[in-house]
Amino acid sequence: MNTPKQPDDHALMQRVVRHHDAAAFVALYQRHLSLIRAFVRRQNLSADREQIEDVVQEAFLRAWAGRSRYVPTASVGTWLCAIAQYVVLEWQRQERRAEPLTVDLVVEDFVDDALADWEQSEVLWAAVAQLPPKQQEAIRLVYADGLTPTQAANKAHCTLQVLRWRLTDGRKQLRQLLAERPANA
Repeated sequence: MNTPKQPDDHALMQRVVRHHDAAAFVALYQRHLSLIRAFVRRQNLSADREQIEDVVQEAFLRAWAGRSRYVPTASVGTWLCAIAQYVVLEWQRQERRAEPLTVDLVVEDFVDDALADWEQSEVLWAAVAQLPPKQQEAIRLVYADGLTPTQAANKAHCTLQVLRWRLTDGRKQLRQLLAERPANA
């Protein structure tokens, strides 16, 4: 019995791009669903099954919406994984924003009040002194010197993205240091 040969990913994607062929996209969806689901699961270990499915569905929706930007230099699976990776990162950012910020607020209060209250300032800057030098510099430039992140990046001779990573890592370590600090210290 001869079964009809299934079109390859490239042929299906060409139909999706050129003719907005939803049936071809459904075929790609069915073909790559398990790959994208596994990829998302590996990228996001803390997510439950429902959240993983939400991210997977969002990735496929964005693939459909962005079908005209597909460039056939990469495989369709690679292209879908790249979209899924972006959705995972976006979802993780949203999750971090939704977390209770009790320790974050303590750190931010220390930073905001550093000039007004010497005791808090002393505790904060003692914790900053325990950070790696590049993180110390980023925090000093933005919080103590009052520079914008762009100005601080220029002064630190790094890109804005690198400066933001240093600030994020520095704040994370400060939260840990201040959370571990005895209450009466």
